[in-house]
Amino acid sequence: MQVRAGRPRGEAFKSVTAIPLRIYSDFLCPYCYLAEKQLERLAGEYRFVVHWTGFELHPEIPAGGVKAGLIGPDSLSHVWERVEKTAAELEIPIKPPSRLPNTHLALEAAVELGQTETGARFRSRVFDAFFLEDRDIGAQPVLLDLAAGAGADTARLREALDGRVHFDTVESNREAGYDELVTGVPTILAGGLRSLGVQPLDTYRGLFDHYLRKAADA
Repeated sequence: MQVRAGRPRGEAFKSVTAIPLRIYSDFLCPYCYLAEKQLERLAGEYRFVVHWTGFELHPEIPAGGVKAGLIGPDSLSHVWERVEKTAAELEIPIKPPSRLPNTHLALEAAVELGQTETGARFRSRVFDAFFLEDRDIGAQPVLLDLAAGAGADTARLREALDGRVHFDTVESNREAGYDELVTGVPTILAGGLRSLGVQPLDTYRGLFDHYLRKAADA
């Protein structure tokens, strides 16, 4: 599992206890991107042991992707006004993508790179590439380029993607999410506590402080 640890900021650092987070997320989801940025901001106050699980939000999108706005009544184009409002309130930059990719291959790459610092850097770069640079994160050359920038072994990753060796894992991860009553992404689980969607920093602080109090009392 991956441990995120920031520099303690005096009394703001709550505890040396690491908080186990299971995050169900998809690179296609703008609220997942915003939630990840919020958690990065809190890494200076809490220690997290992160298990990131890809939950494919729109498996019906074809391999080549579609123009933004063509998937369902609640598609990205329809919700973008709310997304930009939320992003502005959180002071997180975000740009609307021109196309919606199928994220299965990107999620397979995330499985291959695992719960490691390299995997975390890759996931962050994929989110930034999609929501800041409008890159096609459904394309293997783009994924390999992002992985190279994250310090990954791209030859090994290319082999895994060519062979689709993690195809079934991505499918089973979605089923695991259903088993854990995941009804949308991002879903963040901290022990028996859960948060759905992106939240203000103080809401996350309340969740994590509650977890730490329960852990201290156990």
